[in-house]
Formats: sequence, C-alpha cells, structure tokens
Amino acid sequence: MNHLNKKTINEVINLANLCYPPHDEESGWVDPFDEKEIEEAFKPRPEEERLENFIDELSDDEKAELMALMWLGRDGGRWENLLSHAKNEIDDAAVYMAEKAPLATYLKKGLERAIVANLI
Repeated sequence: MNHLNKKTINEVINLANLCYPPHDEESGWVDPFDEKEIEEAFKPRPEEERLENFIDELSDDEKAELMALMWLGRDGGRWENLLSHAKNEIDDAAVYMAEKAPLATYLKKGLERAIVANLI
C-alpha cells in the first residue's frame, strides 16, 4: 500500500464499529408489518453519516486501497487485481463501503492478510 496508512484504517474500523456494533440477532429484528419500525430501521444514523463522510474525504488512491483491503479481507485474492478493480469503482466507494455491516471485520482480516503479504 502506497497511500493508505494504519492510522486511517483504524479510524475507519472504529467508525464502522460505531455504526454496526456486535449485537444478538433478536435485537436486530424488524417487524415487517410495523411501518414505524421499518422507517426507523432505514433512517440514516449520524454514525453512518460520519463513516461515509470520513471515507468520502479520503483521496481517490486511499479509497481504492481501502476498498481493495476490504475485499482482501472478505474474499482474499491478488492485491494487484483487487486494487485495479477498486480504482474502477471509486465513484461509489464511500457509500458502498459505509453500507457494509461487517466492514470492520473485513478490514481487520484484510489488514492481517496485507501484513502477511508484506503489503504494509
């Protein structure tokens, strides 16, 4: 990685953990017949906006590396291929990554894999 540093990655992980804290499945259940519950469930939260804004303020190179790191943690793969694909998807990077509920998990796993592969 040439543009993204561990401090930035950790900040995204921390913000993602605020957005999607670990919880049991029962507490995340929404009654599909309760319009008020549905409206609340899909209402943007300040934590999600902070995460999206933080990612959006990164440079395009940082966003591409962050997205590639997320994919590396999710599915693995060759760094060069993941980064090339991420550069083609950069326009929607902030929204795309901010919507990933296990973003922190993907980034942590990606960071582990990047360290093993000497990418960091």
